[in-house]
Amino acid sequence: MLAATKGAHRQLKRGQSSYVGDGLNKSLVAPETVEALLDRVRALASKPAPSPAPSQPVPQPSTPTKPAGGKTRASGSILAAFALIAVAVVLFIIFGS
Repeated sequence: MLAATKGAHRQLKRGQSSYVGDGLNKSLVAPETVEALLDRVRALASKPAPSPAPSQPVPQPSTPTKPAGGKTRASGSILAAFALIAVAVVLFIIFGS
């Protein structure tokens, strides 16, 4: 405890653990150490945040251009998929059943 206070079963003094009297727990850090750390945190928190360093603009990817025929790679992939399906259907008709 950083200050004297009333516990669940007894009055606690500064520096005592909340579990004083159980025989297992004790305070391992002095109240002065905790208060010094809290003072450092408060001092850091009261400082203004440093301004971020100016960054360079992020390059944007260029817009892809269409090939001369006007067809894109995606339409070629779709055509190839349909061709494979058509071949599979024909082979099923011939050799299936």
